[in-house]
Amino acid sequence: MIIPIQKIWNNHLKRNRKKVLFFCLTSGILALGLIILSFFLSSSWQIALIFAVLSAGVFCWFLYSVYSVYLPFTRTERLLSSLDPSEEVEHSGTYLGKKSTGAMRDGVRMQVLRTDEGESVRGEPVESEPELPAVFRFFLTPGSPIRYTAVRGIITGLEEGSNVSVRLSKGRLSVPLVQYLLMALLALILWLGGYEIRHRLNEVKSTDVAVCTLAYHSESESVLQKAADEQGLSLTFAYTTTLDQETVYQYLATHGTFESELLLLSASDYLSAFDRDTPALYPENGVRFLENASGQPVAAVLYDPEDPVYSKRFASVADWIAIPKNDLYVLAIGPGANETASEAASLLINVFTQDIFPKE
Repeated sequence: MIIPIQKIWNNHLKRNRKKVLFFCLTSGILALGLIILSFFLSSSWQIALIFAVLSAGVFCWFLYSVYSVYLPFTRTERLLSSLDPSEEVEHSGTYLGKKSTGAMRDGVRMQVLRTDEGESVRGEPVESEPELPAVFRFFLTPGSPIRYTAVRGIITGLEEGSNVSVRLSKGRLSVPLVQYLLMALLALILWLGGYEIRHRLNEVKSTDVAVCTLAYHSESESVLQKAADEQGLSLTFAYTTTLDQETVYQYLATHGTFESELLLLSASDYLSAFDRDTPALYPENGVRFLENASGQPVAAVLYDPEDPVYSKRFASVADWIAIPKNDLYVLAIGPGANETASEAASLLINVFTQDIFPKE
């Protein structure tokens, strides 16, 4: 009696389906978990790199399992389903063992059996080479009689008593090296990309402040930076520390125009270098502004030599920097400012009205 290979497969199918389903679910959950973790644990590039290496191992294991379990299962099932029972041909003869090299049939790894079925060509015996999917473990002593059915050279049934079982890993396919490299690259992209996104989201953008003054107190600068930190801002200051007009204009034309978010300078320098062509400021109660042609406030007045009462409101500025006594001193947003400039400008105006700088 010949037992169909499909029946042997079906006897193991339920267990195999559960195995493949368990593999897919656990691998999917693990991969999804790693992707989610990449955006929450990538607090530093060192941690991100460590997890990237671990994830690369997991992804490579996942790829190995796909080629060892999932593909042998699905492709073998597809191959067996494609064989038409009406095309079966029965064979019998002597089993001579397996060939040392296998074969591939429709993406399925096959084992090639050698049988002597009495065929000959010009008087010379010719071996038959039926194929059996490698997921089937086949045990038969060479020299034993064998009887089987086949469709297009693929065994579809074996005589009762043949020791046949199913083991998916026997049908394992080789994984191309490039796919392992792609899994490692994917892990690096996920974790280092997660770190970069997290870093950018949490990054406190620095506001560069160009200050035209002859001298300044670094202790007062520290007070301003601390006040900015409390508001989630970061201030970086750059000073001219010169009275040479050519140097000042050169500074404003380069650093002040293209790199600085905020400008602190005399009104004459502001008008000469920028001619009121800077972004508008938010109006502040009690603060005077220089306006552009459209009537928008573009420079906050922090010192007015002709109005001591008004200037007293911002007297703390003089505790930080040297202010020219014969000109207005203003605060403006630089032409190349980022989105933090307006908030930083309001912060500085507010701080300048408070007596918080250390006195000499």
